[in-house]
Formats: sequence, C-alpha cells, structure tokens
Amino acid sequence: MLRNQFTEFEEYAEAVIHADLRLKLPSLVQPKWELETECLGQIGLQFGKEGCGIIADGSAQKFGYTLFVPLAGIQFANGQPLEDRRLLLMTPGGELAIASKVPHDWCSILIPFELLGYEQQTQQDSHASVGKSWVIDIGSQAMKRLRQLLLELQHVFSSGSTFPAMSAAMESMQSELLTACKPIIERTSSSTQMMGRPAVNRREIIDRVMSQLESPENINFSIDELINAAGVSERTLRNVFLEYYGLAPHRFFVVHRLHQARIALRIESPESSTVTSIAAQFGFWHFGRFACEYRKLFGESPSQTLYRTNSH
Repeated sequence: MLRNQFTEFEEYAEAVIHADLRLKLPSLVQPKWELETECLGQIGLQFGKEGCGIIADGSAQKFGYTLFVPLAGIQFANGQPLEDRRLLLMTPGGELAIASKVPHDWCSILIPFELLGYEQQTQQDSHASVGKSWVIDIGSQAMKRLRQLLLELQHVFSSGSTFPAMSAAMESMQSELLTACKPIIERTSSSTQMMGRPAVNRREIIDRVMSQLESPENINFSIDELINAAGVSERTLRNVFLEYYGLAPHRFFVVHRLHQARIALRIESPESSTVTSIAAQFGFWHFGRFACEYRKLFGESPSQTLYRTNSH
C-alpha cells in the first residue's frame, strides 16, 4: 500500500483520486492529512485521514462505480448526513459535495463495470445512467460489515504484507470486497433507496453559483449577484449552502476567496507582487483582517506563503 503523509493541504488535495475535485479548508484543526492507496486486483482503494474539516466539490471519474464510505467523524454528502447506515455511490460524472467540520476518516472504492459483469456504461444501459450519485441507506449491519472489512484490508496492507497481483490471496480479498459492494450497487435500480429530497434542484443552484465564483471575469462579487445568478431567494441559498457545505453563503465565499488568494501567493514572486496587492485583487481591503483570517485557515501568514513557496 502506498502511504503518504502531508502537512501541505495543496499536496494532499492533488493526491486524492477516484474523483475530479475542488478541495477547500473550511477551518484548520490539525495541519495533518494521510492517504493510503492500493489496487486490490481490479478494485481501486484509497483511505483518507484528515486532521480537520473539508469542503470537496466535483464529480466521479473513470469507468466504474465509486463508493465513498465514511469511517470516522461526522460527514455530509450532497447535503445529507452520512450517518452510521449511509454511504455515497456514484457513476462516472456523478456530482458530489462532501463536507465536514471535524477531523474524519473515509475510504473510496472504485469498481470497474467489467468486474461487476456489466458492459461499458452508456446512457442507454439499464444498470444506472452515467452522471448519477445516490446517498444510500444500506442498513446498520451491512455498514458495520463493510467498514470492518475495509479496516481489515487497510491493516493487512499497512502491515507491509505484499501479495502478487494474481495470487489466490489477492483474488480472495477482491472477491470478498466485491461480494460486500455488489448488492449495494444493484440496489440503485430501486428509487426507494435514494435518501432525502431529490437533489437535482439543489445541485443546479450550487452549479449556478459555482460557475459565477469560478469565472475569471468575476473575481469580485456580491451576495446579491450570486442570489440573482442562482435564481432563488436569499433564504433558499442559505439553506442549500448549509446543507451542502455546512457553511452559510457569506462564510463559504470568504473561504473561497482566501483559497484563491493562497493560489496566487504560491504562484507570484515577492519581487513582482505583494501580499496587499494580492489581497486587494480578491476583494480584501482590510489587510489586518485578511492576514488574521488567512493565518487561522492555513496555519501561516500570507507573507510566509509568498516567500516560502517562491524561495526555492
């Protein structure tokens, strides 16, 4: 198993697989992240351990089903709590929003269609359309068994045990995990397994707002502009953001701009730019407040980022 420990959030974010993600820190508890990655035959596994909260928004990738299984800590997926009985299941392109305010652990499982006995997925396939995601209640016993199996597999690989790719032991582990996951995947054909209200309208609101936030022509924005872009009331926008990200819109936008400023600080040279000019570029005019917010979120001052990143 490939195990990596990170103290830089950006390096951790780049190493997360099985989805195309935009990751943000909502707050900093411990600047510590771990990833363990393994190929279990044809099944891809990644275990994550995060020392603080997270906001992750994006879509599942590759040609297979991806399961996101919470292992520890309170987590939300697509605006719904991942309680003891729930996990997130996605087809390729399935949109996801993962949020947590506390340290937490998780595992993602990528199972190719061929291993499930399905043909390569198309829009016409009867198993499940591409671009879908479900928060599924699999029952407390099934979740307990799945978590226990994942932790056992993690322990085996973390202990340094190595198995040839085609060995009987590897095939047995793959078969056991597939046996646990396949019934979950097959249940998506029943609409009764989808939890909560239909996510499409809320997802559309998020997508409209994010398209405005990520537009290079719209670095500075107001809440009213984003409310108009979403086509909803301020109360509705607030409720959607609290459900999806655990943050009110205004706080989410501050966090978003702080991350944008950090990207610029890591790219720019101290010979050609300053902290104040970069802060102003992203709408921060109270520079003392900006520096305080930045340090609380990233564990270092803006000037430390600018000079440290560009001193190599």
